Amino acid sequence: MPAKGAQRHLVGVAIQDSWVQACDQCKGTYQAPAHRDVLHSLQDFLMPKQHQGSQLAALRKLASTIGKLHKTLKVSTPDSSSTLSLLEACIVSPFLQLHFAPSAARETSFRIAIFAVLAQLHNAFMALGETEQTRQLIATRLQSSYKEFIADPLVPVVHLGAVILTTFDAQPLGRSVVESTFGAILTVIAGRLDSATKESVELLLKIATPLMSRCPELMQTLASQSHHALQSLLDAVFRICGDADYGQDNQFLAGFVMATLVHHCGSPEDVLATLFGDHARSLRLSIASQPLAASPIVDGSPNTYATLCIYRGLLTTFSAESCMTNVGTSPQRSFLEIVATHTLAVADEATDVPTRILSFQVLIAWLSCISKLLRPSANTNVTPDRAEAVRSLLEPNVIGRLFAFVVGGWEDDVESMQLKLKDLLLLLLDVLYAAYSSVEVEERVKQILTTLLAADWHRKMKYDLMSLMLSRVQPRTILALCPEFLDISFDAMTISMLASRISAFVNKFLQSAFTSTRKEDADSSDVNAYWVDPVSRALMSDSQVLRKVCSENMINFILKENKACLPLLLEACDKRKQIDEAASTYHLHATVAILKAARLLGLVQLNDYLGRGSIVEKAIMHPDENLRVDVLALLCDTRAKTADFSAGELAALRSFLLGSLDSQSPEFRQRIQAHLNKLLRRLRNAMYADWRDLCSRKEFIDAATSEGGAATPKLLLMRSQVTDLTNSLALKRDFMQWLCDETVAALFPGCSFQRATSNLALMQAILVSQDPVTIAAEMDGAAARVSLADMPNYPTLATPATVQTLLALIGNDTHQPNRNAALHILVRYLPAELPGTSMQDIHGLLGAAIARLNDVRSHESETAATIVRIVFAKYVLRSGVFLNLSDAHAPRSENDDPAVFFIRQFVMLLKANIDVAKSNLYRSSTTSPMHGLFRTLRGLLSEIDFTSELVQSNLSVWRALVGEIMTLVDDACETVLAVCADESPEGNLPASFADMQNNMENVIASARDDDDDEEIEGSSVQGAKSSESQLMLYSCFHTIKETSAVLQALLCRTPLPDGKMSKSLVTHAQIVRSGDLLRRLLGSIRHRGAFSAVHVCFSSLCGVLLAAKDSQLAALPPSWLQGFLAQAAGADVSITRRSAGLPLGVCAVVSAGVHLLPEAARTLLAIATKPVPSDKETSFDLPQVHAYNILRAILQDAHLTTRARPFVGDALNLSMQGFSSLSFPVRNCAAMLFATCIAKAFGSKISRDDRSNAATGREFFSAFPQLRTGLLETLEEAVETLHTGNVHPALYPVLTVLARLKPSALDTETGGNDDGGDASTSDVGSRSSSRDPLAAFRPALLRCAAAPIAKARDLSARAFASMVGLTELVSGVKAMLEPLADSSVTGPQNTVHGNLLIVAAVFETQTAALVVHRDASRDAVANLPDLFLKAARLTKNPCPVTHALYIDVATRVFGQATWIPEDLRKDADRRFATLRNLLAKHAWDQLLRPRAFGDFVVRRACASFALESLAWSAAGGEGASVSTDLAICLLKDEDYEVQLAVLSFIETRKFNWDVQSLRVALTATAFLDPSACYYQVSQRAAAVLTTLSDQDPSIRNDVDTDSGLRIESILDASPMSHGLAAAYLPLLASVSSDTPTSGSDVLARIDRWTQDSVPLSTRLAAVKALRIAARVMSPTPALLFLYLRLLDDEDPDVREDVAAIVGSVVLSLTTPITASHCRDLLTAHIGGAPWKTKELSSVIAGFTTLLIGYRSKEPSSSTHSVEPEEAGTRAVLFAREADNLRTEALVDVRLAVAGLTTLISRHPRSQTGTTTTTTTTPSFSSDLDPLRRYLATTIPVLEGLDPASTSDPAVFATVLRAVGVARVLDLDVGPIVSWHASGKVHPALRAALEGGEIGGVAFSPLLVVA
Repeated sequence: MPAKGAQRHLVGVAIQDSWVQACDQCKGTYQAPAHRDVLHSLQDFLMPKQHQGSQLAALRKLASTIGKLHKTLKVSTPDSSSTLSLLEACIVSPFLQLHFAPSAARETSFRIAIFAVLAQLHNAFMALGETEQTRQLIATRLQSSYKEFIADPLVPVVHLGAVILTTFDAQPLGRSVVESTFGAILTVIAGRLDSATKESVELLLKIATPLMSRCPELMQTLASQSHHALQSLLDAVFRICGDADYGQDNQFLAGFVMATLVHHCGSPEDVLATLFGDHARSLRLSIASQPLAASPIVDGSPNTYATLCIYRGLLTTFSAESCMTNVGTSPQRSFLEIVATHTLAVADEATDVPTRILSFQVLIAWLSCISKLLRPSANTNVTPDRAEAVRSLLEPNVIGRLFAFVVGGWEDDVESMQLKLKDLLLLLLDVLYAAYSSVEVEERVKQILTTLLAADWHRKMKYDLMSLMLSRVQPRTILALCPEFLDISFDAMTISMLASRISAFVNKFLQSAFTSTRKEDADSSDVNAYWVDPVSRALMSDSQVLRKVCSENMINFILKENKACLPLLLEACDKRKQIDEAASTYHLHATVAILKAARLLGLVQLNDYLGRGSIVEKAIMHPDENLRVDVLALLCDTRAKTADFSAGELAALRSFLLGSLDSQSPEFRQRIQAHLNKLLRRLRNAMYADWRDLCSRKEFIDAATSEGGAATPKLLLMRSQVTDLTNSLALKRDFMQWLCDETVAALFPGCSFQRATSNLALMQAILVSQDPVTIAAEMDGAAARVSLADMPNYPTLATPATVQTLLALIGNDTHQPNRNAALHILVRYLPAELPGTSMQDIHGLLGAAIARLNDVRSHESETAATIVRIVFAKYVLRSGVFLNLSDAHAPRSENDDPAVFFIRQFVMLLKANIDVAKSNLYRSSTTSPMHGLFRTLRGLLSEIDFTSELVQSNLSVWRALVGEIMTLVDDACETVLAVCADESPEGNLPASFADMQNNMENVIASARDDDDDEEIEGSSVQGAKSSESQLMLYSCFHTIKETSAVLQALLCRTPLPDGKMSKSLVTHAQIVRSGDLLRRLLGSIRHRGAFSAVHVCFSSLCGVLLAAKDSQLAALPPSWLQGFLAQAAGADVSITRRSAGLPLGVCAVVSAGVHLLPEAARTLLAIATKPVPSDKETSFDLPQVHAYNILRAILQDAHLTTRARPFVGDALNLSMQGFSSLSFPVRNCAAMLFATCIAKAFGSKISRDDRSNAATGREFFSAFPQLRTGLLETLEEAVETLHTGNVHPALYPVLTVLARLKPSALDTETGGNDDGGDASTSDVGSRSSSRDPLAAFRPALLRCAAAPIAKARDLSARAFASMVGLTELVSGVKAMLEPLADSSVTGPQNTVHGNLLIVAAVFETQTAALVVHRDASRDAVANLPDLFLKAARLTKNPCPVTHALYIDVATRVFGQATWIPEDLRKDADRRFATLRNLLAKHAWDQLLRPRAFGDFVVRRACASFALESLAWSAAGGEGASVSTDLAICLLKDEDYEVQLAVLSFIETRKFNWDVQSLRVALTATAFLDPSACYYQVSQRAAAVLTTLSDQDPSIRNDVDTDSGLRIESILDASPMSHGLAAAYLPLLASVSSDTPTSGSDVLARIDRWTQDSVPLSTRLAAVKALRIAARVMSPTPALLFLYLRLLDDEDPDVREDVAAIVGSVVLSLTTPITASHCRDLLTAHIGGAPWKTKELSSVIAGFTTLLIGYRSKEPSSSTHSVEPEEAGTRAVLFAREADNLRTEALVDVRLAVAGLTTLISRHPRSQTGTTTTTTTTPSFSSDLDPLRRYLATTIPVLEGLDPASTSDPAVFATVLRAVGVARVLDLDVGPIVSWHASGKVHPALRAALEGGEIGGVAFSPLLVVA
């Protein structure tokens, strides 16, 4: 046993001081080299305060050193004797003590290493000992200590198990010790089991299991002796296995131990017979109880789980032959048969997850036994009869049920469930292949495949299971069953949520198919047609999702697996382009996708596809973003990481980057950024390779030249290579320099958010690619031979222009992500001293930032805080500069470091502002807000590493500073809390404020008096009390937000106190105080923005504290949680607004400590279920309301999704109970909680018709077993209530849940009957099945469907329909319609209506499935006509509702018939003919008869059927005129619903109409007097007429001449109606575009309705009108400039539609191009067109408007934005954004200047000189007068501006426009010339003046600079 003594606790194991002393003494005694090695290793192990890894390494080294001793020494020598003496003196005893010592860190590793030392000691004594006693010394002492150890009753079970198992597993020495005490060990285990706790039982069973299973001989010996330990152990495990109180894990282990024990009791026959009740058998151990029964066990019975545990133990312990033993009586059945019967029953009925998982484990073990019996080995001998008996167990019903478990449970959220089902399926397939012949097994596998193929193609499990089956099934088998299998899979891939899963399966399918294809057939088009054609169709599909997935996930995989198929794919795409006009649009997409994958695999050369008009150029300019991503991948991705670049490749990359870095799609920006990262790495690697080779060759040349002599061939070769390498390096360097320059220039003031985001990301990527740390990490420690930084003129972004640009962006960009990105670049990547910035500049920058910190607007103060943070990080922290915030030097103590000195100055400023707030909060909000300074403080603290030497070396100063900051946080929060905690914080003053200063007027008056009647900043825009209170709330909210962020920066980043406070800056008391403050804020604040900000800090704090080693700190979050729960349960809490921050407080704690969630959830459920007292005070929130809201927040928390799922069922039950509450707040909360539970249980609906957010009944009730009984009872109670005329509050929620359920495909396969037969037609509504969990709901739903309330009938019909499987469709419809066919049993109209609703809902649910499943469709086609024909008497039903519903259902089923597959169409038309003709006649009779009151629903239904009848009437031979006349007849109907149905039919259905007659009718309808028709009818008629005129231009030509005037009169009557404009503008363009005068009027109207302020839907309609008009209208200047404006519209759809119009009509392009490229080409076209004299003025006016701004028609107006502003009126608090945020002045100016200069250069001009300037005066000089006036007005304003102000977007735009005007007029701009000379203008403006590329476009010099 370990000796007790003084110990020094180390990280690894505890070391006694006596061991160290013994080692020190031996050093002086034992001096031999071998001894020194041993002692040195021992000393390393005993070294104090070392890391556990070092200590473990020392242990292993010691064992190795001892192991070498006996190999180098000889027996009976002085060295051997002294060595043994040394070992015994200082190693043997300590390590025996260590072996039996309590657990330490990394216990297993240490114990193994310690025992390895003992084993080596034993080997040494055995080899070197002279006597037997000496040789056995270690073994003897170990065995003695071991016996003493296991006999000690005080040894903890954990310690006992660790020692026993380590001793047993480690070495032969330990195994022999354990075996010698085997019986004693089992005795100890059995004895401890009698009184062990639940946790100890698990540990004891885990000790016994490996010992018993790995020592069968010892077990057999003990059993033959009837050892009392075995009997005691057997009794104990039987007791544990049968007692659920021990827990399921212990029951599971006990079942295995029991099986191991009884295995040695006697023969398998006797054991199994005894277990099943035959006690006449003789066994070595007695089995007193009857643990198993031969009758089926029932789920929920006490012995269910125990029985399964025993079954699994027996199946895994007994041999497979033994498991075939017959047991029981009358008749006898094999053990395997009994197991199958019982376990299948449990798996069918089980609702709890652990029982289901265990049943699947038993079935896996059962299948494993069968597999062994069917595949006999040397150890098994199975007779043919026995094999046949085994096969009989695999009857089809069993196979079907096993597969049903796999299908039904595959999508379960429990991960272990899917793992077990995977093993079950694979083992089932193995067993089938072993049990049957190839023909039989193929048939059975086909049945499984057929079932899978019959499953919904939108179910995820379908593809997972088919992927598994591919490991056993050949692809040809799947294709034989479903030849169009790949096409259907690709159709399902159009759903983005399924796309990746399906593509993975298709890849695996093709991989398997390629494996079975012969090599010589790899490039055969005939052999590969089965996959090449579907893949080419997918690549050229009109689905963007499908094309994207194929390009990204499949093509590369296909070419990698079968490189020879590249020509096949390209050829297939070319063929499809020829035969499919629609697909030809996407031929370019497919080609680029294939080439991209081929280049990555090295199969093609990129240069073959470059050049003007090439595939790459077309793809770069194409508007499809997926195509552009693919072409970028084609350019960037190569097989070799150092692949070189060609000039054409780099030119293509330039072209791509210039046009693609301003996309509005975040996904597109992220994807191109990923490829650009690869490009930059490849570019750097290629440059490195060139530079390395260049340096190497130059060294050779220099060495050879220095030696003199003639030039050798090698020297000439080297010189040639140097030239090539220099040129290659220059090519890449020039591109890199261009990339750096362009990235900086693109960040010009006023650039769009998208352009700024993309270029900032690119700038960071460039810097990362050049970062030495990144390069070293990628080289994985390899030393670089050369450095790229040594390369001459190496491109870099560390330039003054970069710094100036980024600082300007931070100061002016309104988007926080962009400012953060610029901050990160400046702080992380640029040098400590910013390039081009002097200390004077820094002081100026800092001063300006300090001035902006007191700005009320958060944008201004955040910008200033960011600037201060940059200065602090670069100059204070890195350079150690003491910076003063003002000219007056702040006092500085000796202990201050630069950081403390800097921060303390802000603390002083903050104190002053807080003092102002304490005295007058309004004055603080307007003149001295606190949030800007707190924001700054947060940024400064975020830059500090609190564990760094800077802080740790000056702890006292930093602690004082932190304490001061936390005090300020408390004061600020207390000051503003009254506002944010007010009952209505938005717009009202807090009640406490009224008490303090009476009213708002007094507050304002006090503030103004304090300012000596000076104007308060911002008061000019705070004219009313509401505005003033809004300003106060704004300031207070931001103060709460920033103070919380300061606490987070402090508490969550500083080391926590550990008792000694060695490194911590905060005390335990400060943490408690801050946590209480945050908790109080969450519990009292009502402003959502404020408590959301507090939640972020509180959540982070809870996470940090729960991870703390200090138990007191770790206990704080649980105590806070109890406080929140107590607050929720309190009776006097009123914070309203969905409990405000209270739910977030609870979520913060439980998300940080998920172990706290179960108890919290149970507490909340208990609070929520308490009844609400009838006399409850309504002025306070109910505890139940808080509980509901907190539960809802927990379920919505993304971090708790998995952990909270077990409580979804209870929450759903709770919500349905809440609907019945007498309290409205509870009912309201119950509704919100119910919606959340539905979303969590089923998922969210993607679209209205989406069915993916449904679950099978088995899946749902397995996940939430507590709901099954509750839902059924509530439904039955609700139905009873419903038939009394009242509605149960929970009825609709229950029906909503049931409507989301659906039967398993395999439940309906067998119709719910065990024999696999179909369900009868009479009991669909009432059948019950033990395996169908939804069966019990059907009777109640049928009763509900006959209820007197229509909404209840509708919902119950939907719920019932969701339970009808595809194979039950015909029988279900029959059960609903048959009662309606017999007049004697028709029953009440409610029942008739309910049955019809069910039929309608069934078809709505199953339409998509019927199209795919031929058998079900064929059955429906054959049987449904007769069923509906028998029920046709409903057409005479006096109730119009049921009459109409019958017609509607018939229309859907037989009229539209979208559910019928194409190959069944002819048969369906033949079978439907009788019913169709009957109903068509009835429909027309109803429509032609006089109208009656209330028959509008019948007329609407009959109109739909009558319209559908036109389709088959035309097919039957009726002419177009007849059909058209009938449609026109309906169009003139008096019911507007009939008219709308006709218009919808005409628009959506392709039909052979009599166009002229139809045109007349539509025209008359479109121009009806608004008072004479429903407005939607005329507008829809106009839209239909437009559509028809697009399809048939003759309609447009035949429209009468006054139609345009009539449309104009309609539009003028309602000039502000966007709906009218959207409907009639396209029609106006269609009928008027051929008349010049009309065309100009149409153009004016389109121009009006495409302004940026117009809603998007109307703008799109106007663009549609523009597309129609553009085909015939001449390209006038007005039209072209309208194009130019719309190409810069904010919406991408508008831009791309207009680009398509311009590309085809104006530019005559054959390939679509992006709007930005189109805008450039259109500008060049306008400037270079041969205009007539009259048109020239309009062109100049258009360019003038573009140059000086769309929104500044008067030249002088554009200067207002740059006038000097007063400090208090810089801008309003909440500024209105521009209608078009995409517009960029720089781009407009560039286009206008280019167009005007081109235009002027193409026309005659005369020269007139002056003394000061040379003026170019063209013949159209007067047309340029607006530009001269603009320049004359603008220059005086510019003269008063600071050149640095050009960083402001408004100033930048004005200056740029002025320079552009001067460039057009060829004038000098004096102020700007001087600005340029000063070097203070913005770099982008400087570049524009000098020429170059800015923002992705080429700029001619705007200003000629010497």
